Amino acid sequence: MDSEGTRAIQGVSRDLAETDQEPDASDAAADLSEGDQRVSGALMSGGAPDEQAGTMPASESSGGDGLGPERVPSSARHSQAAHAPPFGPDANQSPTPRPSIRSAEPDRGGLLPVAAGPGSEESGAADGSVDPGTPFAPEEVVSPRATDQEILDKSRALWREDEPDDPSDPVPHTDCQRLQAGRWVVFGASRRGLSHAHDAKYREDSFRIEAVDGWVLAVVADGTGSQPLARVGANLASRAAMSHLANALDGTHGLSDADTSAALRVAISGALAAALVPLVEEATRRGCSVNELSTTLVLLVCQSESTKPWVATGQVGDGGVAARMQSGDCVVLGQADHGQFGGETLFLTSRESQLSWPKRANAYRVTEPIDALFVASDGVMDDFVPPFGQLAPLFDAVAPLARGPVPEEQLLEWLAYERRSSFDDRTLVAIVQQPADVQ
Repeated sequence: MDSEGTRAIQGVSRDLAETDQEPDASDAAADLSEGDQRVSGALMSGGAPDEQAGTMPASESSGGDGLGPERVPSSARHSQAAHAPPFGPDANQSPTPRPSIRSAEPDRGGLLPVAAGPGSEESGAADGSVDPGTPFAPEEVVSPRATDQEILDKSRALWREDEPDDPSDPVPHTDCQRLQAGRWVVFGASRRGLSHAHDAKYREDSFRIEAVDGWVLAVVADGTGSQPLARVGANLASRAAMSHLANALDGTHGLSDADTSAALRVAISGALAAALVPLVEEATRRGCSVNELSTTLVLLVCQSESTKPWVATGQVGDGGVAARMQSGDCVVLGQADHGQFGGETLFLTSRESQLSWPKRANAYRVTEPIDALFVASDGVMDDFVPPFGQLAPLFDAVAPLARGPVPEEQLLEWLAYERRSSFDDRTLVAIVQQPADVQ
């Protein structure tokens, strides 16, 4: 896409974020340059979104060559009680409903979850049936009364770790990075899940971290496991989103609260829009459906020089952002997308998400000191967010790694934890505040 067309899309996103109104598809198309009509055409091909965001009639199906509707099963959705937050959506934002901040249930301790059925996004169907080729075939389950540890012990030797046969678009099975930004140690890691290793597939998660002009930026993308180019889509989307965030927030240090809130929301909504552009361009180049590059995307921006920072989030799909206050309270920022049926989610290429980017941008002025922030793919979040897990053990395990010499490598090792019905790729970025005496 040429620079003029990119600026046009960013201008549309900026205008929408300021008014916080639903964009009109025809108006957005008119603002694109002639050279970018392929993007406009793709946006139009899915038609208007359903009245209720995040739902899709059961009769609709995925596929096609445009940015049409698409859902695939994901892990269990997040369900939590409302929380009176130390994070509140900034008062300068419009009253349009936005994803709420939800609290985690009280910590019950331990990494092992309540017993869950063998079905999962990667290895089985929603009804609990399992592909006989996976280690959790019914005949391999020890007993209905077996403990989690007994089942883990028995299944461990059954998992294979095979290399992909497809040499195109290779992705390393692991990745880890670290940086220091003001008061924060920022480190992230990603590793291929058991099911992808067993099925000789590449890792389909991608993440990026950066610091710019007083801001810490983190992006996590999770390619759709059912699509052949999911890993390509995740990498393209995360790169484009990070580039847009860094450019949009450069020069914003020292703005007033009102201007900071607006700048953050414009940057987040623009990054979601910008992440879609290379997917359309790559699909055009390859002559394939853009749905083959489907991916989720989670964004986090945090002020780097304050104990009570501005925080902004944006999200399409599952995964999520969580924070722990210095008081010990743990909260989830935003809400994972879920659909009419359990286990559904949205992607950047889903038409329901394409015209709602401004509504997915949230800016928060924190009123209590933060200890740590996490942004993660669903391979981690679904293990530790109620009702199937607890946030406190996640923070207790990962936040202390920031004090070590190589926290990113320790996090990569930790992500190999064992847990029943947890087979997906795992990606986590931790932003941990250092005490004043060690900075």
